[in-house]
Amino acid sequence: MVVFIVVLFGKILFSAPPISGFKFENYPKDHVSKRDILKRKFKIERGVISFTPTKGVINLAVILVNFQDEKIENVKNFEAIFSSFTSYYKEVSYNQLNINVYFVDSSTPSGKTYLTGTETPFTASRIMAYYGNDGNSNTESEERFEELASEIILQTNIYSTEFDAIMIAHAGYGEESTGIDNDLWSLFLNFQNSYHGFSDATFVPEKETSGMSPLGVICHEFGHQLGLVDLYDTYTNLYENNSVCRIWALMDSGCWNDGGRTPAHIMSFNKWYLGWLNPIKITKDSTKVLHKYEISSGTIPLVYKIPINSSPFPEKEFLLLSYRKKEGFDKGLDKYSFSDGWKADQEEGIIIWHIDLNKMGLDENFNIIKGGNCESNTINDDPDHRSIIFKGRGAFIEGETFCGGSYYNETDTSTIIITNFTKSSDSNYVSFTVDTISIEEFFVIKKAINYPNPAHKYTTIQLTCSRPYPEDLKIKIYTIKGIPVKEISKNDLLYLEKYTADYNVVYEYTWNLRDENGNNVPSGVYFYVIRTGNEKIVRKIAVVR
Repeated sequence: MVVFIVVLFGKILFSAPPISGFKFENYPKDHVSKRDILKRKFKIERGVISFTPTKGVINLAVILVNFQDEKIENVKNFEAIFSSFTSYYKEVSYNQLNINVYFVDSSTPSGKTYLTGTETPFTASRIMAYYGNDGNSNTESEERFEELASEIILQTNIYSTEFDAIMIAHAGYGEESTGIDNDLWSLFLNFQNSYHGFSDATFVPEKETSGMSPLGVICHEFGHQLGLVDLYDTYTNLYENNSVCRIWALMDSGCWNDGGRTPAHIMSFNKWYLGWLNPIKITKDSTKVLHKYEISSGTIPLVYKIPINSSPFPEKEFLLLSYRKKEGFDKGLDKYSFSDGWKADQEEGIIIWHIDLNKMGLDENFNIIKGGNCESNTINDDPDHRSIIFKGRGAFIEGETFCGGSYYNETDTSTIIITNFTKSSDSNYVSFTVDTISIEEFFVIKKAINYPNPAHKYTTIQLTCSRPYPEDLKIKIYTIKGIPVKEISKNDLLYLEKYTADYNVVYEYTWNLRDENGNNVPSGVYFYVIRTGNEKIVRKIAVVR
């Protein structure tokens, strides 16, 4: 048996993205694999569902299916498509995931690894429109897709004890490219019941319209099988407005690069999420080198991570840098046309992703937080705050500079500057320089003063800190005898919203010399105690009436 463990959530997700420019008011909803979720039920009850990265070998059964009114035109074509499919996942995983494909038809119900073109697909008991009609509600559509799968699976000799996943490869076009109601929209579905031990399946078409290939859609849907969510805006029906990660991500428009023939690589955060790479963290100003993302270098890094220390959650908000080159399955990066007129300034170069795990609904260990956007597949549905988005209007190349605006809303600055992008003579790697990573990752109080001191009518407590957004800072004022007078929370502090020359930040609180009940405190010596984490600072205030 192969190594393949996925523990994920089972919320409704959208299906393969349509080609640019289509408007769909009602299209079926996609799922993500929850096959092993009951094995981790104790984590679900705590509100966290864990995910185990996928490596090793997967045995995939591809079941060929006709309808009463629609037949597969050329069975042999599936052999070439799935050969490219296995090559795709071998390339994007850097040889860490290998997929064995077995084709299953009525004459070979146990499956075989090749096709002759004379195979006889299974035939569904109904016409294609019964399963594909967009007039069905989402629930009814899911029920009919499951009805199709159960009918076909039970005719095979395919069992989950020998296979890790199944695909229903059916006759006809995918509605994601035709826009025709009666065609089937490609999707991944969790079943209400299990059949031969299978509790989910992927549905993919024989062909796409206008000479496009179904390869990109097949790769995209299998991404859901592995546990990836959609990266486009799943809320927006007008597709020209809902592509977020554009050409650089399989789980967005990248599945349609070059008409689906050369789908984009899985983007860097998703590869990290699946365990196929580990980014190298940059914590100080330096010059770095990135190898081309498409092929593992073995020694030169593929992805760098730069924490956004000005964020409220620096351990969960960061930049990821990778060097995308039109090579391998990424060779179609420049072969996609968006109906809204969007076009990358450069398709090839350094891609800078802004990642916000907090918005995404993941903790720093990639556990899924119950009720979060990842669980509901809405990670990029808020146009004012995307969880994953690339910076700029394309890849960064020589002569360009990335600076400031590292937040989702482009108004708050991060102080991070990346410049001196330089491509090697053979174009296999790019060097760059990172400047002004000057905000420290951890919160430390550098200086604490109050003025005026002695105080007559008021005194201002001023804290100079290593970074903004203290998580647990408290200030308490006591009499000389240790009697509590006033408590100040972090929400009472005034953040001056500017950095000092050495990139520290300043907070202030002006005390009106009154206690918690609003009474004037008498003249005397007072202490204020500042606590944050394991840090404790004590200072004196003299009050003179």
